[in-house]
Amino acid sequence: MKKFYLGCAGLFCVTGLTACGPAGDETPTTAGAAPAVETRPVDAGSGDAMGADASRPALTSGVLKDNMDNSVRPQDDFYRFVNGAWLERTEIPAERVRWGSSYEIIERNEQRIKTVLVETAADADAPAGSDVQKIGDFFTAYMDKQRADTLGLEPLAEQLAVIEAAQDHDDLLALFGWMTRHKLESPFGFYVDRDRENTQRYLFYLWQGGLGLPDRD
Repeated sequence: MKKFYLGCAGLFCVTGLTACGPAGDETPTTAGAAPAVETRPVDAGSGDAMGADASRPALTSGVLKDNMDNSVRPQDDFYRFVNGAWLERTEIPAERVRWGSSYEIIERNEQRIKTVLVETAADADAPAGSDVQKIGDFFTAYMDKQRADTLGLEPLAEQLAVIEAAQDHDDLLALFGWMTRHKLESPFGFYVDRDRENTQRYLFYLWQGGLGLPDRD
Protein backbone atom coordinates (compact mmCIF):
# COMPACT_ATOMS: atom_id res chain seq x y z
CA MET A 1 0.00 0.00 0.00
CA LYS A 2 1.46 3.30 -1.02
CA LYS A 3 2.35 5.56 1.86
CA PHE A 4 2.46 9.31 1.92
CA TYR A 5 4.91 10.95 4.26
CA LEU A 6 5.20 14.45 5.56
CA GLY A 7 8.06 15.56 7.74
CA CYS A 8 10.21 18.46 8.81
CA ALA A 9 13.48 18.32 6.91
CA GLY A 10 16.75 19.49 8.30
CA LEU A 11 20.13 17.93 8.90
CA PHE A 12 19.89 18.58 12.63
CA CYS A 13 16.19 17.60 12.85
CA VAL A 14 16.56 14.04 11.58
CA THR A 15 15.57 12.47 14.88
CA GLY A 16 12.38 14.56 15.06
CA LEU A 17 10.93 13.65 11.69
CA THR A 18 7.30 12.65 11.42
CA ALA A 19 5.50 10.68 8.75
CA CYS A 20 1.89 11.43 7.90
CA GLY A 21 -0.49 9.48 5.75
CA PRO A 22 -3.11 6.74 5.57
CA ALA A 23 -2.83 4.07 8.24
CA GLY A 24 -1.38 0.86 6.88
CA ASP A 25 -1.56 -2.77 7.92
CA GLU A 26 2.14 -3.16 8.54
CA THR A 27 4.36 -1.85 11.31
CA PRO A 28 7.68 -0.17 10.52
CA THR A 29 10.82 -2.18 10.91
CA THR A 30 12.27 0.62 13.01
CA ALA A 31 9.46 0.71 15.57
CA GLY A 32 10.70 0.04 19.07
CA ALA A 33 14.35 -0.08 18.01
CA ALA A 34 16.84 2.14 19.79
CA PRO A 35 18.02 4.88 17.43
CA ALA A 36 21.56 4.43 16.21
CA VAL A 37 23.92 7.35 16.65
CA GLU A 38 27.49 7.95 15.71
CA THR A 39 29.98 8.37 18.50
CA ARG A 40 33.45 9.81 18.65
CA PRO A 41 35.96 9.96 21.51
CA VAL A 42 36.78 13.24 23.16
CA ASP A 43 39.87 14.63 21.47
CA ALA A 44 42.21 16.75 23.55
CA GLY A 45 43.01 18.77 20.47
CA SER A 46 39.43 19.25 19.33
CA GLY A 47 38.97 22.53 21.16
CA ASP A 48 36.35 21.00 23.47
CA ALA A 49 35.38 23.70 25.99
CA MET A 50 35.27 21.12 28.79
CA GLY A 51 38.73 19.80 28.02
CA ALA A 52 39.76 16.20 27.50
CA ASP A 53 38.51 13.78 30.13
CA ALA A 54 38.83 10.03 29.60
CA SER A 55 36.08 9.41 32.18
CA ARG A 56 33.49 11.30 30.14
CA PRO A 57 31.21 9.30 27.82
CA ALA A 58 31.76 9.55 24.10
CA LEU A 59 30.00 12.45 22.43
CA THR A 60 27.14 11.70 20.04
CA SER A 61 26.48 13.56 16.83
CA GLY A 62 22.71 13.09 16.76
CA VAL A 63 22.77 12.73 12.96
CA LEU A 64 21.42 9.35 11.82
CA LYS A 65 23.36 8.65 8.65
CA ASP A 66 21.45 5.40 8.07
CA ASN A 67 18.39 7.53 7.33
CA MET A 68 20.09 9.46 4.54
CA ASP A 69 19.94 8.79 0.81
CA ASN A 70 23.41 9.49 -0.54
CA SER A 71 22.25 8.83 -4.10
CA VAL A 72 20.48 12.20 -3.99
CA ARG A 73 22.47 15.41 -4.15
CA PRO A 74 21.55 17.70 -1.24
CA GLN A 75 21.37 20.73 -3.54
CA ASP A 76 18.75 18.91 -5.67
CA ASP A 77 16.46 17.60 -2.91
CA PHE A 78 17.71 18.19 0.61
CA TYR A 79 14.66 16.56 2.21
CA ARG A 80 15.17 13.33 0.26
CA PHE A 81 18.93 13.48 0.87
CA VAL A 82 18.41 13.63 4.65
CA ASN A 83 15.40 11.29 4.97
CA GLY A 84 15.30 9.12 1.85
CA ALA A 85 16.46 5.81 3.34
CA TRP A 86 14.13 6.20 6.33
CA LEU A 87 11.16 6.98 4.08
CA GLU A 88 11.81 3.88 1.98
CA ARG A 89 11.94 1.42 4.88
CA THR A 90 9.32 2.95 7.21
CA GLU A 91 5.56 2.42 7.16
CA ILE A 92 2.94 4.06 9.35
CA PRO A 93 1.45 1.66 11.94
CA ALA A 94 -2.24 0.92 11.40
CA GLU A 95 -3.27 2.64 14.64
CA ARG A 96 -1.35 5.87 13.90
CA VAL A 97 -2.13 8.83 11.67
CA ARG A 98 1.52 9.89 11.53
CA TRP A 99 4.86 8.35 12.41
CA GLY A 100 8.42 9.39 13.03
CA SER A 101 11.39 8.87 15.32
CA SER A 102 9.81 11.07 18.00
CA TYR A 103 6.76 8.79 18.01
CA GLU A 104 9.04 5.75 18.28
CA ILE A 105 10.56 7.30 21.40
CA ILE A 106 7.12 8.07 22.86
CA GLU A 107 5.90 4.52 22.23
CA ARG A 108 9.05 2.97 23.68
CA ASN A 109 8.83 5.14 26.80
CA GLU A 110 5.13 4.30 27.24
CA GLN A 111 5.99 0.60 27.23
CA ARG A 112 8.74 1.18 29.80
CA ILE A 113 6.39 3.18 32.03
CA LYS A 114 3.76 0.44 31.75
CA THR A 115 6.32 -2.16 32.85
CA VAL A 116 7.23 -0.05 35.88
CA LEU A 117 3.56 0.45 36.81
CA VAL A 118 2.68 -3.23 36.47
CA GLU A 119 5.68 -4.30 38.55
CA THR A 120 4.90 -1.63 41.16
CA ALA A 121 1.26 -2.69 41.40
CA ALA A 122 2.37 -6.29 41.91
CA ASP A 123 4.69 -5.37 44.81
CA ALA A 124 2.72 -6.65 47.79
CA ASP A 125 5.57 -5.84 50.18
CA ALA A 126 5.64 -2.10 49.51
CA PRO A 127 5.67 -0.14 52.80
CA ALA A 128 2.38 1.60 53.59
CA GLY A 129 2.47 5.24 52.55
CA SER A 130 5.50 4.78 50.31
CA ASP A 131 5.65 6.06 46.75
CA VAL A 132 5.65 2.46 45.51
CA GLN A 133 2.42 1.72 47.37
CA LYS A 134 0.77 4.94 46.18
CA ILE A 135 1.73 4.40 42.55
CA GLY A 136 0.62 0.78 42.69
CA ASP A 137 -2.76 1.67 44.20
CA PHE A 138 -3.28 4.49 41.71
CA PHE A 139 -2.56 2.23 38.74
CA THR A 140 -4.70 -0.60 40.11
CA ALA A 141 -7.64 1.77 40.65
CA TYR A 142 -7.22 3.20 37.16
CA MET A 143 -7.28 -0.26 35.59
CA ASP A 144 -10.38 -1.38 37.54
CA LYS A 145 -12.77 -1.13 34.59
CA GLN A 146 -15.59 -2.92 36.41
CA ARG A 147 -15.67 -0.34 39.19
CA ALA A 148 -15.42 2.49 36.64
CA ASP A 149 -18.44 1.11 34.79
CA THR A 150 -20.35 0.81 38.07
CA LEU A 151 -19.59 4.39 39.13
CA GLY A 152 -20.29 5.84 35.69
CA LEU A 153 -20.23 9.66 35.74
CA GLU A 154 -20.80 9.89 39.49
CA PRO A 155 -17.16 10.88 40.33
CA LEU A 156 -17.44 13.74 37.80
CA ALA A 157 -20.74 15.11 39.12
CA GLU A 158 -19.16 18.18 40.74
CA GLN A 159 -17.12 19.08 37.64
CA LEU A 160 -20.07 18.57 35.31
CA ALA A 161 -22.19 20.81 37.54
CA VAL A 162 -19.65 23.62 37.12
CA ILE A 163 -19.94 23.31 33.33
CA GLU A 164 -23.73 23.13 33.46
CA ALA A 165 -23.90 26.30 35.58
CA ALA A 166 -22.40 28.49 32.83
CA GLN A 167 -25.26 30.66 31.48
CA ASP A 168 -23.68 33.66 29.74
CA HIS A 169 -20.42 34.94 28.26
CA ASP A 170 -19.01 36.01 31.64
CA ASP A 171 -19.72 32.56 33.07
CA LEU A 172 -18.09 31.00 30.02
CA LEU A 173 -14.91 33.02 30.45
CA ALA A 174 -14.78 32.04 34.13
CA LEU A 175 -15.33 28.43 33.10
CA PHE A 176 -12.38 28.56 30.67
CA GLY A 177 -10.18 29.84 33.49
CA TRP A 178 -11.42 27.09 35.81
CA MET A 179 -10.70 24.47 33.15
CA THR A 180 -7.19 25.80 32.62
CA ARG A 181 -6.43 25.69 36.35
CA HIS A 182 -7.56 22.06 36.39
CA LYS A 183 -5.46 21.13 33.32
CA LEU A 184 -8.53 20.66 31.12
CA GLU A 185 -8.73 21.63 27.46
CA SER A 186 -10.85 24.63 26.53
CA PRO A 187 -11.57 26.39 23.22
CA PHE A 188 -8.94 28.99 24.15
CA GLY A 189 -5.67 28.53 25.96
CA PHE A 190 -3.48 31.13 27.59
CA TYR A 191 -0.25 31.43 29.53
CA VAL A 192 2.37 33.95 30.61
CA ASP A 193 5.87 33.69 29.16
CA ARG A 194 8.78 35.83 28.05
CA ASP A 195 8.23 38.23 25.19
CA ARG A 196 9.68 36.54 22.11
CA GLU A 197 11.01 39.88 20.85
CA ASN A 198 12.09 41.35 24.19
CA THR A 199 13.22 38.78 26.75
CA GLN A 200 13.39 41.45 29.45
CA ARG A 201 9.61 41.35 29.92
CA TYR A 202 6.73 38.89 30.11
CA LEU A 203 3.55 38.82 28.04
CA PHE A 204 0.12 37.24 28.20
CA TYR A 205 -0.31 34.75 25.33
CA LEU A 206 -3.68 33.59 24.01
CA TRP A 207 -4.28 30.97 21.33
CA GLN A 208 -7.11 28.89 19.87
CA GLY A 209 -7.42 25.35 21.13
CA GLY A 210 -7.13 22.38 18.77
CA LEU A 211 -9.97 20.23 17.51
CA GLY A 212 -8.03 17.08 16.59
CA LEU A 213 -7.90 13.81 18.49
CA PRO A 214 -4.64 11.89 19.04
CA ASP A 215 -5.75 8.55 17.56
CA ARG A 216 -8.82 6.48 16.71
CA ASP A 217 -9.24 5.24 20.32
